[in-house]
Amino acid sequence: MKDGLPGRWRAVIGPTSVGDMKRSLLCLIDANNYMHRAFHALPPLSTSGGLPTNAVLGFATMLRKLLDERQPDYCAAIFDAPGPNVRHQEYSRYKSSRPPTAEELKVQFPYIKRVCEAFRIPMLEAPGFEADDLIATLARLAEGRGLDSLIVSGDKDLLQVVSLHTVQLSEGRAGERIYDPAAVEEKYGVPPQLIPDLFGLMGDSVDDIPGVPGIGPKRARELLQTYGSMEGAIEHAGELSRYKYGRDLAEHADQAVLSKQLATIREVDDVPLDLDALRTRDPDRGACRELFMELEFRRLLDSYAEAPTHSDVEYRTIANRSELRDVVAQIREAGRFALHLQPDSHDPASARIVGIGLAWKAGEACYVPLGHSGLTATNATEPGVALSELEEVCADERIELVGHDLKYASRLLACHELGLAPRVDVMLASYVLHPTRASHALDALAADFLQLQMVALKDILPDRRSGFNDVPVPEATRYVGERVESAFRLAAQFEVDLATQARLSALFYDLEMPLLQVLLRMELRGVGLDVPYLQQMSQRFSVNLGKLEAAIYDDADGPFNLNSPKQLAEVLFDRLGLPSGGKTAKSGSRSTRAEVLETLAAEHAVVRNILEYRELSKLKSTYLEALPARVSPRTGRVHASFDQAVAATGRLSSSNPNLQNIPTRSATGRQIRRAFVPAAGHMLMAADYSQIELRIMASLAKDPTLTAAFVEGRDIHRATAAEIFGVELEDVTYEQRDRAKVINFGVLYGMGPQRLAREFGISVAEARAFIERYLGAFEGVGKFIARTIAEAKDRGYVTTLLGRVRHLPELQSSRPMLRSFGERIAVNTPVQGTAADLIKLAMVNIDRRLISEKMDAGMTIQVHDELVLEVPHHEIDQVTEIVRTEMEGAIQLDVPLVVEIGMGPNWMEAKGQP
Repeated sequence: MKDGLPGRWRAVIGPTSVGDMKRSLLCLIDANNYMHRAFHALPPLSTSGGLPTNAVLGFATMLRKLLDERQPDYCAAIFDAPGPNVRHQEYSRYKSSRPPTAEELKVQFPYIKRVCEAFRIPMLEAPGFEADDLIATLARLAEGRGLDSLIVSGDKDLLQVVSLHTVQLSEGRAGERIYDPAAVEEKYGVPPQLIPDLFGLMGDSVDDIPGVPGIGPKRARELLQTYGSMEGAIEHAGELSRYKYGRDLAEHADQAVLSKQLATIREVDDVPLDLDALRTRDPDRGACRELFMELEFRRLLDSYAEAPTHSDVEYRTIANRSELRDVVAQIREAGRFALHLQPDSHDPASARIVGIGLAWKAGEACYVPLGHSGLTATNATEPGVALSELEEVCADERIELVGHDLKYASRLLACHELGLAPRVDVMLASYVLHPTRASHALDALAADFLQLQMVALKDILPDRRSGFNDVPVPEATRYVGERVESAFRLAAQFEVDLATQARLSALFYDLEMPLLQVLLRMELRGVGLDVPYLQQMSQRFSVNLGKLEAAIYDDADGPFNLNSPKQLAEVLFDRLGLPSGGKTAKSGSRSTRAEVLETLAAEHAVVRNILEYRELSKLKSTYLEALPARVSPRTGRVHASFDQAVAATGRLSSSNPNLQNIPTRSATGRQIRRAFVPAAGHMLMAADYSQIELRIMASLAKDPTLTAAFVEGRDIHRATAAEIFGVELEDVTYEQRDRAKVINFGVLYGMGPQRLAREFGISVAEARAFIERYLGAFEGVGKFIARTIAEAKDRGYVTTLLGRVRHLPELQSSRPMLRSFGERIAVNTPVQGTAADLIKLAMVNIDRRLISEKMDAGMTIQVHDELVLEVPHHEIDQVTEIVRTEMEGAIQLDVPLVVEIGMGPNWMEAKGQP
């Protein structure tokens, strides 16, 4: 067929074309097909309140792409009408085997229709008919009116509608494909008009269309190519060379006729083609803003939300000391203000303050430029002068200071010896109120809660090499003004939200905000690093890596790229003939991940050497080479950042460098801790909660056996082994204790029989028996798990002992794996989250004691359940008492809290590690 697609589609499938480029285009979207594809294509997503959103997001994103790329003149979204249709009346089993629609998709239906409304796409349906029927009817009417039609659907039934002026766009894993008549025949072996005949013969399991038993796609195509139609094949059934096919076709002729009838698209009577109603219009940006803000779709909100007017907001530039003094006076009178510091880089250790933003009432903000290129004393304030004017109001606790990420601002000001006393950090307030939000960044919060699309930094930088100091002052005033004024308004809004939730309010004001100051002092103090030791260690690693590399090449019969998964797979699985451990999901290549290689370690020495090579190589690059680069030239110490608003469980994280990921399982990894050292005349103190999560579990579960073991001070893993193996405490073997330890933590983290079987190297049945014996011995734990999951499903969230909330939309999923994940999180979060809150509270109390008792000691590192302090020799006894008292007395549980404290000239020895 020489004729092809209209010119508008040529770029998609090639130069052949059908139709006239002057013909208008009607786009007909199979909305049900579209939203089901979106639902299954995207991972589970939800709002911070737990509303599933993946189908809505996928639908909106695909719709936007379709409209932008195809630019149809007319458009409609066609939905299946609710209730049975004509095919159900003809065949009761039609589509009967399809599973019911997932509940998390059902709740998204209204929002998908709101997307269509916001995009001004008319929605159509025909009672008693399927969307396919209405789409076909409209396409035929459009063709009669001289229009081209683009059907957007993955439904193969609609291919029968394809013609010279009607094509179908299908999208799948392989990308987009447009079907014209030639493409249909190439794919299915028959022209579009014979698609119903094809399904009449071969059936369609997706729609429960029976077809003719024994006739598959290949035979069906041959019959149609030979006899021209299904009826022609039936008429000549007795002539078929293979008796079985002829007999089956003759015996099931009525079923074939019914199947073709079910597969045939029906014309819907009395359907008008109202082109004025279907004419494509620009989206309703106000409706888009409201919907995408509600659903927390940041990227779509940025693209479609109408930029707000700023006529009611005043941004002023402060050019001299006199004007700044007037601002300070207004701040003092207001008793509350927001502060925003604009640096020239993200690293607080080296950044300079380019300007300061201030806001003391909604709708007004000012900018104090300090370090812009081209500024002179006549049109700017000297940095030292500006900060001295602000010093009193910043440190005055009677004046409420608010802002976003004020710990970072405090680090910027630290070198100027200017302190802050913040009342509300907007980032932390958002984290407490909405812990599962994807982002607590200021621009995201302003968009979602203030409906404000702030100017992006990239849009005002002169070029990629420019810094903020190169931004013209008027544009910088607007940029910083938006941020500080938004922070001011967000603080007020979040305070109202916190006031309605007493436990979250206490968590914010009594824990997270005081902790901000504790972490600031830790970051400013930093920790010493023995750089020569790391350099020597790096040299030893280089020698060992060279030896391992030579040994690997020798075992592999030649060199190859050790860092190439593809080449490594070829060596292991082809050259050496080791069993493959499956393929990676992303590339489809044979996996050489660590867990795969660990299962092969006993098979060949080369695998063991590769694993050791990987470990040494990672340690060398990640720590031995990277840590010295993080030493501040000003202090000679490492100053990591400790981040509060990251983990939904409440745990702290660290960055630049990440001190929490330093490996401790291997002796080689533990040696890296040897490099962390105190200042002269000091020791490092490591204080670690003993089995804190198991103790919290015992208290939450009210299990008498587990509680008694902790109260009596017994080895909990030995006590557990005695219970589940039915032996006396003194008769527990090392192997039994190790297995009990795995089960103790495995139950806590939702480990199932399959995982436990892999850990122990036993059968799944044996592993299941272990878990059952554990839950039989500790009935309170089993009841706690069941109760926690049931309550979480009912409420939609879980809480820690201190009231931290985590929403769990996964519990309502129809997908077993996702639901199981939600159940594990439901059990683990109250335990791990309480442990996180506990050590935070202990840190606040320890810090308060150290300050009030005028100690020179201070905290330097926090890793989950462990604190590291730098302590002068003469304060060791006093600080040990403070740390033990505050950590063990942070909260009251049914079992005692126990803290193990060690001292040493470095972190490794303070932990008592070899």
